[in-house]
Amino acid sequence: MSIVNYKDKTYSVDSHDFLIDFFIWDEDFAEWTAMQLGMPPKLTEEHWDVIYYVRLEFQEKGKCPTVYETCRMCKLGLSDLLRLFPSGYLRGACRIAGVTYKQGYLGQNFMPTTEKDYDVIATEKVYQVDVRGFLVNPDDWDEF
Repeated sequence: MSIVNYKDKTYSVDSHDFLIDFFIWDEDFAEWTAMQLGMPPKLTEEHWDVIYYVRLEFQEKGKCPTVYETCRMCKLGLSDLLRLFPSGYLRGACRIAGVTYKQGYLGQNFMPTTEKDYDVIATEKVYQVDVRGFLVNPDDWDEF
């Protein structure tokens, strides 16, 4: 974990610069993150539509929406999303929105507050998956 200072504000981020606490996010954090990704800090309305959609979905459902859901709800094609966020959906749009990629697979109602929380949960069980991320043995499936 490290600390980021930007515009007289302090943010705790993990080793990949994802925001640790979803609730301290603000537009200044989004601006700082965009600059770290080589994007202009002045984000467009299209950027903000995606960012606020990702945040709203995470806040309401406790998980990051899929690329498909985001594209559909923001009326974008995948190429449009990649144009807006050249570093990708998870490492671009979600990171700027203050949602870590880890929350997509750690459980719907899991709201960790520290990087250690992620490590504890992520190491509890190991799943064998194929190159596309699907379980090799369907009998291993569980809700967590």
